[in-house]
Amino acid sequence: IATPADIGTSKADMNASEAYFTDGVTMGTDGIFEGAFVNFPRAQAEATVKAFEPKKTEVMTAEVEAYLTQDRCIALDVVTRNKIGMQRCWADRNKTEQDSVIVFPTIVRGEVKGQKMRRLTDKAMWKTENGVNALFGFDNIVGQKEIIIVEGEIDALSCETAGFTNVASVSSGAGNESWLKFENTFEILTKADKIYLAADCDAAGDASAMRLAEIFGYMKCFRVTWMDGCKDANEVLVNHGADGIRKGIRNAKMSKPSGMPDLEDNKAEAM
Repeated sequence: IATPADIGTSKADMNASEAYFTDGVTMGTDGIFEGAFVNFPRAQAEATVKAFEPKKTEVMTAEVEAYLTQDRCIALDVVTRNKIGMQRCWADRNKTEQDSVIVFPTIVRGEVKGQKMRRLTDKAMWKTENGVNALFGFDNIVGQKEIIIVEGEIDALSCETAGFTNVASVSSGAGNESWLKFENTFEILTKADKIYLAADCDAAGDASAMRLAEIFGYMKCFRVTWMDGCKDANEVLVNHGADGIRKGIRNAKMSKPSGMPDLEDNKAEAM
């Protein structure tokens, strides 16, 4: 079993993402982004000396609401409960036109402690400065005996639309477990009886799920694989509805070390 100290973020991970810009962001001579927003996921790699101040959000436009509730099939009450908001940002450095931006707040003990932005037009993502590196949905999993971990905010909202309120999303994509160092996150997962690992069904998601199973133990970690080749929870929700998500969670299999056959396979061979 690993300890929080064993979990870190490599320099390569921090430099892997492309740069996305919004109003007030400039590139310093040392290669660090400065201004109202910083690059994702580099935000957590830099010192957070100043206290976090949430950026104000606007009333959600019909376009953004339609994207979430119609295109992504997220229930409106789930959007409201998670305090999803919107902003506008400049679409280019010349400030010639604006784009709508969805704001996903990181809520810890009822307070907004971070914000992740997702531009509607091209899905560019970044975080606000000085926010905490915590799970989206952190409060949802406190004290839970069964916990679902997904790879994106939209996937977390999809699972909640299907009736699962014990769900949280990693903050920086698959392969970065630095969020485990935030406050008592490691302890919360250690105390859970079951952890459903519902990362994306791709190589990165599989590797991330395996890493978490190694940390918390194979016997309590269950890998969720979605039906009909769907990559993530939202694809399931859009194509198969809430029942598809419930079926995926229900049919999750206990994690196992690479190369070890499933228990079902052993039983079939014995017969």
